[in-house]
Amino acid sequence: MLLATAALPEDLAVDDAVSVVRVHGELDLATAAGLRQELLEALLPVPARLVVDLADCPFLGATAVQLLMSAHLRAQAQGTRLTLRGCRPQARWVLRLCCVDDVLEQEPAQRDA
Repeated sequence: MLLATAALPEDLAVDDAVSVVRVHGELDLATAAGLRQELLEALLPVPARLVVDLADCPFLGATAVQLLMSAHLRAQAQGTRLTLRGCRPQARWVLRLCCVDDVLEQEPAQRDA
């Protein structure tokens, strides 16, 4: 089974206003620690917005939802807006099941130009 850690360093893009963390592969108990570290690093420059791109994430587990909620609360406390981008149907279902689909802001995936 191939489990990619979420957001390798080259997948972290930061400018003055927006930090983007791209998740590749399943996001569950086995991979959540990698994402936790990337989210903490992405929040360090205190961007106005943190985007977690889930377009390449085929599975989102309950541990990942807990991690995303924790990041949302941390971001909110420092004045950063956290947005989930490109959630697949399974991820949207899990977010709804965990009753956080109205708490975590979502936007569609961006299409390549």
